[in-house]
Amino acid sequence: MSKLNSSSYGIALHLLLVALAVATFLLARENRQFHAAFSGEPPEPLLVAGARFSGYQFSDLDGEPQRLEFSDASGRDHVLFFFTTTCPVCAETQPVWKALYESLNGEAEILAVSFDPPEVTRAYKDRMELPFPVLVVPNPNAFAEQFRLTAVPFTVQIASDGEVRNSWLGPLSDEDVRNIVSVFSIASGG
Repeated sequence: MSKLNSSSYGIALHLLLVALAVATFLLARENRQFHAAFSGEPPEPLLVAGARFSGYQFSDLDGEPQRLEFSDASGRDHVLFFFTTTCPVCAETQPVWKALYESLNGEAEILAVSFDPPEVTRAYKDRMELPFPVLVVPNPNAFAEQFRLTAVPFTVQIASDGEVRNSWLGPLSDEDVRNIVSVFSIASGG
């Protein structure tokens, strides 16, 4: 009788292993189909020309909340540079951002926005000698999901009423900088 129980257990174990193998195969196939359906180009960020950006609750480098809002009454356009302190392309782009800051000569509010903690960002700002204010995204994952931001550097030009004039994913070219400066020169009558 114990011989019968041993062979029954052996058969049951083999059937269980076959069922697990089939289930694993089916799940892997389903995962490949799911991945294939969603592995195309990442979605375009929501901060594109014509979109509205009413504002967001960032933090300063001391971790204190800093609400950035846009309204017709403010009268100032903004250029926001989104970056991380570990992004080599962001570091290579810093001289371009500095040149843009100097070229605009106060005609627009220039802000860098980091996805890293305030203390790490402060050290980066000091090391890179950034001349413009730097804010921090307090919850990077929520921000990235809300605005479908999948990579940095990301630069966005926002009118005083919150309308996005333009945005760039990746480093700014010299032509991009000239285009940004020209928008402000035209607006100021220069």
